[in-house]
Amino acid sequence: MVNVKQVILGLALVTASQCALAQWNFQGGIGASYLRQNNSNTGTESDVRPNLQFGVFKPVSDHWSMGTSLEYVPDDIAGSGASGNLLNWRVAEFGYQFAERWAVSFYGGAARYDRTDPGWGYGAGLGLLWLGGKQWALASEVNYVSTDVSFKESAPTEPSKRDKHAWATLTFKFRF
Repeated sequence: MVNVKQVILGLALVTASQCALAQWNFQGGIGASYLRQNNSNTGTESDVRPNLQFGVFKPVSDHWSMGTSLEYVPDDIAGSGASGNLLNWRVAEFGYQFAERWAVSFYGGAARYDRTDPGWGYGAGLGLLWLGGKQWALASEVNYVSTDVSFKESAPTEPSKRDKHAWATLTFKFRF
């Protein structure tokens, strides 16, 4: 079976080694997410939450960029423990600019969901960006994360320990 930690470490090393070769661009984002989650303890829930992002990117060609970023989708922005907050590390995020003002992005990464027993898992997503200028963009993204609290156990995972999250986000992103 594939070791998730080794795959994530490999992606992080590839991203880090490539980032050392070119100009760094720091990017922040703020927006709103419509989150639908299937929490095995409480059932299916939907709500609108804030979305905060911070990342480091660099161009690798005229049309491609790559980097890594953190995405925070809080239920209780100042909470910890069983707060319901979702933290998503986009280990490897790639962007492709296909027109003067339009680009797409996609990523794979790792996630943590704050609940009574914190859940760890993986995530993936894609987005469409409208480039309003050299330093800002509007992004529409779709994301999926699956978390599990029983990775260390050798027995099969109980259904009550798995959570699935899907969200759509509209974000204002800026580079500095």
